[in-house]
Formats: sequence, structure tokens, C-alpha cells
Amino acid sequence: MNFKRNADLNYIKIIWNEDYLMGKRENKFFLLLLISTAIIECVVAATFLGKWDIEAFNFPWAKVSANDWFGMYRPRMDKIHLVNYPPLVPTLFWPFGKIINHFGLSLTSGSQFDIAVSFLLIKLVSMGFQWLTAIFVYWKSKSKQYGLLLSALILLNPSIWLNAAFWGQLDSALIFFTVVSFYYLQNNRYSLASLWFGLGCLAKLQFMYLVPVFGLYLLWKAPWKKVIQSVVQVIAVNIIGWLPFMINMKQLLLPYNIFSEGLGRPNVSYNALNFWAGILPADAKLAAHIFPWLTYSQLNTIILILIIVSLCVLIWCFAHHKINSFPLAYVGAIYSGLIFMFTMGQHERYQISVLAFLVLLLVDASPNTNRPFVWYTYATAVTFVNQGLLYLGAYLAVRTLPIYSQLIQWGGIVNFILFVGLVCELFWRNRKQSGISLQNL
Repeated sequence: MNFKRNADLNYIKIIWNEDYLMGKRENKFFLLLLISTAIIECVVAATFLGKWDIEAFNFPWAKVSANDWFGMYRPRMDKIHLVNYPPLVPTLFWPFGKIINHFGLSLTSGSQFDIAVSFLLIKLVSMGFQWLTAIFVYWKSKSKQYGLLLSALILLNPSIWLNAAFWGQLDSALIFFTVVSFYYLQNNRYSLASLWFGLGCLAKLQFMYLVPVFGLYLLWKAPWKKVIQSVVQVIAVNIIGWLPFMINMKQLLLPYNIFSEGLGRPNVSYNALNFWAGILPADAKLAAHIFPWLTYSQLNTIILILIIVSLCVLIWCFAHHKINSFPLAYVGAIYSGLIFMFTMGQHERYQISVLAFLVLLLVDASPNTNRPFVWYTYATAVTFVNQGLLYLGAYLAVRTLPIYSQLIQWGGIVNFILFVGLVCELFWRNRKQSGISLQNL
């Protein structure tokens, strides 16, 4: 008996040592992947000198936040705010703005080295959030091997590369805060979820669209005490984030003014491959009348309300077992897709919120299940094409050509069909496979 017990103990030790050594090896592989990707992305960021958007927004935000952080929301002479973004991202630009201001760097003048450094500095925040997402996903994945695969899908994602390293946009922040906050939410870590969700609201305007998903899931899963604590925590995080600027500007409604200015655009669609791009002219205005008693802006409000009501009905059906429930990530992806596809004022990048939830879906999905990878591939492809069409159209100055409008129109139709098809297939499979584990969806 002692011999058998010792043999069993030795076997356990061998297995444990093998797992430990394998884990160390995979950690090294991950670090190598992360560092290699970061180096290549930094080279791309420094050498691709497309100024569109970052010259008008990111670069001046970095300079003004470093020069006058408390006063960065001071309006310009035309009473339009230079910084029309929540405060977290401009604050993260602060150290890079200090370097830019100290050395007098510019995106357009100086030596080639100085210009390359300027482009690299202003894109580091965007790329940093991509790297942080990969680190978090690797950390939280079910196994080290699976974590390596998922982190590679994020680090090598062409849509995120185009958005962060080439363009310098900040949608990687949306992905990061969505993945982290909703990961903790679905794992009943309500305090951490609320903290990260509050920070997400301080980082991206589009995060406000996610309030219904976050709030309804809380109401469904959390005890009332936790619901109240979470709501108070999200509000507190946002008050703390905005308070220095509200005091400095002596404007109690400063957050509302910034959000209204950032989201108050006149067009129905801004190059977004969605339902409206497929059926309306590119220059259609929200103020235009569909009927004498209804404008597109009013219709947009009705559609947004209907989407939120539909989400409420879906959560109610889950809670009362009328239908099998989906993982939270699917709910978020469908809801975000409906917002992008059917509400107005959407930009070419805004479907990236769907991609964020699909990253979360992959973290909890079984490696042997194909559907999450199909959804992730779809979201990566359509967001890459949508961003690429606009950026190349602007970079090559071809957006005025008829072919560009036709590509946007047909892209909107194809994207709409693909999205509706994926959602219908998911509901159909859910109805047909009653009782199957959620992780198999």
C-alpha cells in the first residue's frame, strides 16, 4: 500500500512539474509574441505618416492637456471645445504631450526623425490598450495554450492594427474596458465590474450605449444591495473623473455639454456599413423629414428606445426561463450590432463594440466550439473593411468618386445581411437545442 501511495504521489509530482514547466514555457512564448508585436506596431506607427484625425484631435489634445490639464475643456473662440472627449484619454496623452511640448515636436515640420517620434508618441495610447487587452485575455483564459491563441488573435488582429497603429484611433480603449468590465460582471465581481465600467465611461463616448446592457444584467443577476452599490460606484467614478474640470470651468453640466457636442452630428450615417448606408444617400441629414410629422432624428430616438425595450424583453425571457439564455457576450454583441446597424449618426469604426464583446466571448468559449470564432472573424473582417474604405478613401482623395459611394452602399447591404443571418442562426440553434450548455453555443 505504501509503495502504491508513493507511486501515486510521484506521478502527481511529475504531472504538476510538467504543467508548471509548460506554463513557464507558454509565458515566455506570450512575452515574445507581445514584445515582437509591440516592436513591429511601433515601427508601423512611426513610419506611416497619415495625419487624418490625429492632427485635428489626438495631437492637440496631448499638447493642451500637458500645457493646461485643468483647463483643457476651455472652449475655443468659436465656443466649440477643442477637447470634446471624456477626460481619461486626454489625460493619458498628458506625458506624451509634455515630451511633444518640451521638444517642440510636430506632425508636419522638423526632421524626419522628429516627425516619426511625434507619430509614435501620439499612437502609443491606442496601441497600449490593445496590448493590455491581450495581457488580460491571456491572464483570464481557461488554459495557457488557449490564452496564447486568443492573445495572438488580438495582437495580430488587422482591424485593431489599422485602427491603432496606422490610424491612431482610440477604439482599442473601448475594447479593453468592455472586455474587463463585462468579464467581471459575468463572473459576479460586481465591485470590480463597476469600477472598470465607470472608467470606460470616462474613456469613450460610445460606452454610454452599453449602460442598458450593464444595468439590466445587474438587475437580473445581482442582489439588490449589490445593484445599488454598483450604480453608486459607477456614478462616483464618473463624478471623481469629471469633478476637477467641472470646478475649474464652473460648469455643473460640463459632462452633458461635452457628450452632446461629441454625439451631436448632423448626418444619418458617417461612412458606416449599416442599414441606412444601404438605403439612403451618403449626405442624408437627421433633420430631414421622412413624413411631415417625422424627422430622421425623431425616428432615431424611436429606434433606440425599441432596441432597449427589446433588450429588456430578452433579459426578462432569460430570467423567467421562457427561452434558453445566451452568454452575456452574445447579448452584448447582438445589442451593439443592433445599435450600429439601425441607429443613426454611426461612424465607420463603431461596430468595433461588437468585436469587443466577441473577444469576451472567446475568453469563456470552449476551444472546440466554432461559432465564437465565426462571429469574431465576421466582426474583424467587416470592421477592417469599413475602416479601410474610409481611410483609404480619404488618404487617396477618392471619396467624391461615385464608386466610393457605391462601395459604402453595397457594403452596408452585405453587412446587414451577414449580421441578421448570424443572429437568426443563433436564435434558431438556441430554440432547437434546449438544455444544451451555454458554453456550447
